[in-house]
Amino acid sequence: MALIPYPVPDELPPEARAQIEHFSQEHGRPTLVRWMLSWYPPALAAIDNMYHPFMEQGVLGRKLKELLFVASSNARGCFY
Repeated sequence: MALIPYPVPDELPPEARAQIEHFSQEHGRPTLVRWMLSWYPPALAAIDNMYHPFMEQGVLGRKLKELLFVASSNARGCFY
C-alpha cells in the first residue's frame, strides 16, 4: 500500500492538473513518478523544466533518447 494516495485528476490542484494534461497531450501517458509529483506542483514544474530541454536539445534525437529511457528502465527491472 502506498503511503501517498494515488492522485485522482479531479482532486489535484488546478495548476498540477493543467501540467499533467499538457504532458499527456504532448507525450502520452504520464509516469507514476509524474503523477505522484502532481500532489506538489512546484516539484512537478521542476521536473518539467529539466525534462523538456533534455528531450529537445543535444546531439541525440528524441526517439533515440526515448529508446535509451526504455532500455535503461528494462535493465534496472523497472516495470513502469
